[in-house]
Amino acid sequence: MRAVRKSLFSHTSAAKDKWIKREMTAPRVADILDVFLRAGVDAVMGGDLNDVMIEALKRAEDKAGRRIIRILTPHFNIKPGGPADAAANRTLAQPRRSAAAAAAESLAAKAAGVEPAAPAQEGAE
Repeated sequence: MRAVRKSLFSHTSAAKDKWIKREMTAPRVADILDVFLRAGVDAVMGGDLNDVMIEALKRAEDKAGRRIIRILTPHFNIKPGGPADAAANRTLAQPRRSAAAAAAESLAAKAAGVEPAAPAQEGAE
């Protein structure tokens, strides 16, 4: 029996994943984000951000002069005996700001009349 590869980006196929990785460059994604920012949409939601998305967010923020809110939805195993590296307690204990903390900080900054600072990237000093 052949192993079935799970799709990472498209949720449909390995071929679609390859197309997305090839065609959806940071500049192209930034252009898409810019359209949404001009329409008043200032948040993105999804799993962990990859390097292309991080660069695209920065490009779009720099062009628009405003911050895009990141709403992250962590994924983890909920089945007993599942992969240890995806256990809920391990995933949730990772050193990063939670989406709730980021949203709370953003709301507090907006209430104080201050533009929220862009989040620090992992590995940044």
